[in-house]
Amino acid sequence: MGTTVTLECQVEGGNPLATLTWQCQGSTIVGRNLTYRTTAASSLMLNMDKTFHKQRCVCTAGHQASPEGLFGTKSVRFNILYPPTGNIVMWPFGTYSFQAGTIVTLNCWVEGGNPLATLTWQCKGSTVVGQNLTYRTKSHSRLELKVDKTYHQQKCLCTARQQASPNGWVGTVSVQFNILYKPIITLDSSTAYINESVDFRRICKAEGNPSPSVAWYRGTTFKKSNGILSIPRIDRTDAASYVCTATAGFTENLQSTERFMLVVQYGPDVNLIITNTTENATNVRLFCIASGVPSQYTYRWKHMLGSTVIRDMFDQVTSLGSVSTLTIPRVTYEDMGTYVCEASNGYRGRDGQIAQTRQDFLYVKGRPQAISVHNTYVTDKGTSLDINITYISFPEALNTSILRGGSTLPPKGELSVTVSSVPVTVLFFNKNVSIDGYIVQLHFSTFETRHQGRYQLYVWNEYTYYYDFEIIISDKPDHPTGLLIDQITESSAVVSWTPGEDNGNIQTFTLTCQENNGEFHTNITLNHSISSFTVENLDLSTEYDVTVFASNAMGTSEPITSTFSTISAEADGWNAAIIGGAASSASATILIACVIVVLIRRRKKSSEPKHTETESDDTNVACTARSNYDNDGLKDNILYESAGPYSPQQPGPSTGNRSGDVYAVVNKSKAKANVAETKLYAEVNKPKKGAQESAMYAEVQKTGKAQKVEIVVHSPAKEVTKSSEYAEVKKKKRGIAAKNDGLKDNVLYESAGPYYPQQPGPSTGNQSGDVFAVVNKSKAKANVAETKLYAEVIKPKKGAQESAMYAEVQKTGKAQKDGAVTDHDGNGDGTDKQRDGRQEDI
Repeated sequence: MGTTVTLECQVEGGNPLATLTWQCQGSTIVGRNLTYRTTAASSLMLNMDKTFHKQRCVCTAGHQASPEGLFGTKSVRFNILYPPTGNIVMWPFGTYSFQAGTIVTLNCWVEGGNPLATLTWQCKGSTVVGQNLTYRTKSHSRLELKVDKTYHQQKCLCTARQQASPNGWVGTVSVQFNILYKPIITLDSSTAYINESVDFRRICKAEGNPSPSVAWYRGTTFKKSNGILSIPRIDRTDAASYVCTATAGFTENLQSTERFMLVVQYGPDVNLIITNTTENATNVRLFCIASGVPSQYTYRWKHMLGSTVIRDMFDQVTSLGSVSTLTIPRVTYEDMGTYVCEASNGYRGRDGQIAQTRQDFLYVKGRPQAISVHNTYVTDKGTSLDINITYISFPEALNTSILRGGSTLPPKGELSVTVSSVPVTVLFFNKNVSIDGYIVQLHFSTFETRHQGRYQLYVWNEYTYYYDFEIIISDKPDHPTGLLIDQITESSAVVSWTPGEDNGNIQTFTLTCQENNGEFHTNITLNHSISSFTVENLDLSTEYDVTVFASNAMGTSEPITSTFSTISAEADGWNAAIIGGAASSASATILIACVIVVLIRRRKKSSEPKHTETESDDTNVACTARSNYDNDGLKDNILYESAGPYSPQQPGPSTGNRSGDVYAVVNKSKAKANVAETKLYAEVNKPKKGAQESAMYAEVQKTGKAQKVEIVVHSPAKEVTKSSEYAEVKKKKRGIAAKNDGLKDNVLYESAGPYYPQQPGPSTGNQSGDVFAVVNKSKAKANVAETKLYAEVIKPKKGAQESAMYAEVQKTGKAQKDGAVTDHDGNGDGTDKQRDGRQEDI
């Protein structure tokens, strides 16, 4: 309200331009013409007051070319903000008296204003929410309160706020309460418990509006006219209900009473119920019953034997009212003893003590039990021997004997046995206590070999008890057994064994490890608790002899021995290469390849005479070179490592479960090979990375130190024809440097690669798809027997991924430096018979 408002109205285009007129509050008003070249425009300036509230101003555009000469209208409706026309009103207001518990209704309202005022309530300093009763021209709020003494001298305020009012605030009105309420009585305790002969004093206080007066009554009998109740040297007869009465003013409506019970109390009488039991009895319960005033008790249990406190903490104690129960889940001898129950209700008993106790003895019957014994007694031959065995028995033992297992006791002249009662010290729940026990004394005048053996203590006390023990003559230890050497690497191995009997004396173990030349590598003595040892810093590819024996104070056992060889560096190196690029099923592929090699050799042997071509006089030297650490004929095969002395024979690829076929372990990673198996050749269908699936490569791989190599090839005596069913390659390689990638030193081939074109076979002209390998040798001549059938193996070059597969050919016999075939046995088939008693190489 009081704001100047400018309205603008315009119409674009038309010919002639539109005519604009204004009408506000139902009356025509002339606006300011702002028409220019292409736009008809008009503005209207108005000074707003509350008369414009909810009124409209309409701009009308007339044009002679429009239907009925009217182009259109636009309007604005005003919402005028203005303050209330009246003051804030509240009822009741000022200071008002109410009796506590009265429901008081407060009303607050404000007339007029736009928007209507907002009313809020605040009582006792906190905001409360009233009921909104606002209607068209009046803001109205109602608040209902149930007043109590907390409202005494407190105010409730009603505040009106409205945005068009100065500072948005209309006004505030309040009411102050004068609350009349019943006195509120405060006692030190609602119920008093006190021992006899003690002075008693209690104070009754009251506050109210108006201020109250206080009096004491015993029941309905008046006793005191002030707020202090005092009873010297209280007696049990003083126990009663006492009433404090407070009156505010002269009306019973403002009177309050509070009572308390005076109880003369005393400490409890305690009774303990314990029933004797037997060993292994379950859930045995001990009961402690208290009777006193008050009946709320604190219990404490103790377990004693003599003056020794065995336990004062128990897991299974339940206390409910006047009964406390101690439960023993399973009874043993250790539970026997005196149990003390202490009960207290916080007040003195007739003896003047607060804690009242009762005790009783729990007797446990059970099997006798040996206390000071050993499983084994060790003595020297020809000396006297005294053995003392103590035991306890509840009830007392009726029969005590010494028995000998499997034979009779020595005669009385050699062995005497006496039994007597003695105090013994035993552990009851980790506490040493002395109780009545028994001692059995065995005396051998001279202990001889015939006295050795197992003996038995027999005791009967309604229950039968046996205790076995052995007497032996001290001797040197038995030798260890079960010598095992495993986890063998290039430089270490784990040696383990099973200790033998120490025969009464603590034993030690001595382990030696020496090379086969007699030089000691390890000589160490270990204590009796050790039964394995890791031998380290060994030389690679070396055979070692291991000896283990036991020693004690009486002597040394027989030794046990074994032999092992550390792993070669060459085998370990190839392990890494092969594992990195091979698949798990490559071993199956290799075994198939081995079968095909044997089949070709046997076919050649049966159909062709022996013929050997060589190119050097040092063939036998190159072909018979042998290492001192691998005798299985496989160590120079770059695709295999020896299975070791403990590996079982493996079946060949086409022979089922027939044993003795293969004696090598394929050191390959796990992948899947697609192997086609025939009588004449094996094809491993696995391209190198990126190769087409049809590509096939025949590659033979070999690494190692620089060496002289000769491949001995057996050719048929008659001319080789195109129908020949085998292919032989003769090749000689000298001074090949060792390589680490396992492929670059391939003496015959290198991979053609994934994009190498197909090459024609030796005798098949330009037909495609015959051979997919490239001969990688310039310094030697290869004679190739022409054939239509080839043993082809797919082999990736250096850098092949794990999916690459290798076909590996295994040969037992003497170690070959180049994995070549050498005929040493003179049978003309180009193979050697195995010299280790195994079946013929497949």
